[in-house]
Amino acid sequence: MFTPAPGAPSTLAADLSQKLKDWTGQRWMVSISEGGAPSIKEREKTAKAARLESVMQQTLVRAVLDRFPGAEILAVRDAAVEDAPAEATEDN
Repeated sequence: MFTPAPGAPSTLAADLSQKLKDWTGQRWMVSISEGGAPSIKEREKTAKAARLESVMQQTLVRAVLDRFPGAEILAVRDAAVEDAPAEATEDN
């Protein structure tokens, strides 16, 4: 059972059922539910927006954005991950 995203084709459940049968040789019943939890993509989008909003509220960031009208934040990266040394490979 799944909830299709807005704009999904009306034949999605039947198409998915047929593809699963083709791949596995087993008959599959696929049903559509109403409502449900947000998709992974929707959760990622919400988390990204929340992180951006959090960064924009920091004093230093706010000061920079106020000093440079029209400036915008294009990406937020984790400095700890960016600065971490690359893991050693078998070749090193």
